[in-house]
Amino acid sequence: MTRVFIGLMIVLGGSSACTDRIGRLFVNVTRSSGASEDPFDGIAAFVRLRVDGPFGRSGPTTFRLAEERGALTDLEPGAGQVLTVEGLGPEENTVSRGRSSPLLIAGGDNALNLFVARLDRFSQTPKEGWLAAEGMSVGRAFHRAVDGHGMRLLLVGGVTQPWRPTEPNQPLEATSLVDDLDANGMLFAERDCQAVGKCLAQPLILHEIAWLPSGNALIIGGVAQPQSGALSPTSQTTIYSATEDSFFAGPELKAARYAHAVAVWQDGVAIVGGIGADGRSTSLVELFVDGEIRNLPRLSQPRRNPTLTVLNDGRLWAVGGSDDGGAPLATTEFLAPGSARWAAGPVLGQARARHRTLSTADGVFVVGGLGAGGIPVTAIERLNPDTDTLTDVGKLKLGRWGHTVSDLGDGRVMVVGGFTGSAGGSPTPTVEFLSGLFGQQVQVLTGPRMRRARGGHTTNLLRPGVLVVIGGVTQDAQGSRVVGDAEVFTY
Repeated sequence: MTRVFIGLMIVLGGSSACTDRIGRLFVNVTRSSGASEDPFDGIAAFVRLRVDGPFGRSGPTTFRLAEERGALTDLEPGAGQVLTVEGLGPEENTVSRGRSSPLLIAGGDNALNLFVARLDRFSQTPKEGWLAAEGMSVGRAFHRAVDGHGMRLLLVGGVTQPWRPTEPNQPLEATSLVDDLDANGMLFAERDCQAVGKCLAQPLILHEIAWLPSGNALIIGGVAQPQSGALSPTSQTTIYSATEDSFFAGPELKAARYAHAVAVWQDGVAIVGGIGADGRSTSLVELFVDGEIRNLPRLSQPRRNPTLTVLNDGRLWAVGGSDDGGAPLATTEFLAPGSARWAAGPVLGQARARHRTLSTADGVFVVGGLGAGGIPVTAIERLNPDTDTLTDVGKLKLGRWGHTVSDLGDGRVMVVGGFTGSAGGSPTPTVEFLSGLFGQQVQVLTGPRMRRARGGHTTNLLRPGVLVVIGGVTQDAQGSRVVGDAEVFTY
């Protein structure tokens, strides 16, 4: 059965009834930009709404989809209320269901915008909405996304030209812009970068972002104001305060770097490897904690473009990367809390850099990447942290790098896009699902294609059932270019 998913965004209205003790929720419907994704084609005929929360249940109420508007009245004002939306067939049978993030219902009139799209396929975000257009203010790739804990997403920095990070002599152009994506309504808003603290202090690419235990985000290193043909790493860090919705200068790293890896660890953020100001791979490891930068034991081997994962027993695991000559590394190493040195870890069956790792209850999976000779890797390897052993558990149908890997929370892992070759490789629209992660072998299935090829994009699981893919480098009849649009996979 084909189903629809309805995503949500709440916007408080400026009603004169703001002092009312009763809240009213007016619901409008926004369709996906793609006509082929329009669920108003007889699949559902009605929408049924209800609100559940600390004050009990309100509703249900039903309206025709064709009316594109409905309302719930007599709502008790307050936070933590969840709207349930059901699509009903002609016989009022339920054919879809969606739930919002917790909402704050105010006294008086509240307005709610609903994003509607089909399940199990990619859909465009709205071309028009109450905030802005269907994508970022400027197309960009290799940007970073700051996940606002399920409520919003910040898209930070990135390169604005069709560049691959294996092509160091290509001209670069970075941006300091920051865009907001409402995680419920799928609508973008461009920030006013003239306002103090609302955007980055300078253009930035190849940076990393991590959420701190305090609830703030730390933006670490990267290449600031790059010049044509010459990368210039920075030692700057920037703190994003979620409560103040502003960016502030953080402490300086002990050494500038980019192409590094980060992980939240020991009440702070561990920063591992990368390329330093001398253009060489570094073994330097630092820890941001309590507002300052501290040294950690150095890696036993310098590495750029590794991955860094925190294991369930508290150890850090640095995986692969490449050496100064760009040759991929098969070595891995562990750092235990309080240890004075890194310990040798198991050796990968296939050396790789620019890969992805994903931690699950059954181990850590290493997926894709660039291997020897610049050939994309298909092998999927799993670390058993109980025995510190690596096992080859499957192969991607298409080797790729510059891809993303997301745990959908329903037993599937989604591998999205990426580049299918080395420096001259093309971005791909293909998607693969990994399932059976608790077995000896991973099952690899072909998923639905994205609307466009993408590499160097971001993906974020906004909440169960909603994955958003944003930006990246694409290649089509118009040539190779950077895009700033988004598409949503609902399931």
